[in-house]
Amino acid sequence: MKHTNDLIIVHFQEGFFDNTNQDIKSTVLSTLTPMVKNAIKANMHVSFWEDVTSSDPTSIIDLSSFNKKVSREDAPGGVNKSYIVHGAEITLTGGWFGACIKNAIRSILLAFFKNKELIKTGELTIRMPSKAVYDENELLADMSDANIGLDIVDALERSAVLNQLEVRERGLQVRIAKSKTQETILEKILVAVPHKPTLQIFDVVFLID
Repeated sequence: MKHTNDLIIVHFQEGFFDNTNQDIKSTVLSTLTPMVKNAIKANMHVSFWEDVTSSDPTSIIDLSSFNKKVSREDAPGGVNKSYIVHGAEITLTGGWFGACIKNAIRSILLAFFKNKELIKTGELTIRMPSKAVYDENELLADMSDANIGLDIVDALERSAVLNQLEVRERGLQVRIAKSKTQETILEKILVAVPHKPTLQIFDVVFLID
């Protein structure tokens, strides 16, 4: 079975920007716009995760031209408990990194482990474009490897899915790497492999593009 992959855009809304971070907004906008167009051409599932409690929830990207090809998801604080993943590779974009993005990562994990077909693959890959993921005043491209690793691992360690039976039976490890240089930022086993595992360990791979 061929799975369609996902492009998720978290909280890229007017209310998240003011006169102190317009350069971040401009960079992410110029990076994301062609990504959305290419994703739609490639038949990826594109979703915009909104926080309607924002002071201005209007999307920075003009989604009107895409009609029904982009789904709208209610994800306050990055939490989306009802999302359905469409493949074992997700591209995650938007902000804030270290806050809403952490919750988005946990939401993606929850969706992945709800999909009995996908978990058979044993691997989930989350790509994070370095110029399309941002903190309040900083792009992922400008953050230290240590901070990237700490925030991603914290998101995983706080995820309820680590206690799921499938994970306890197989174990789970995370690897964070830079896709262009293949440099590994961090590799860590979060749930130890049991004495007699039923299958190979789950791999959650983060690629910083």
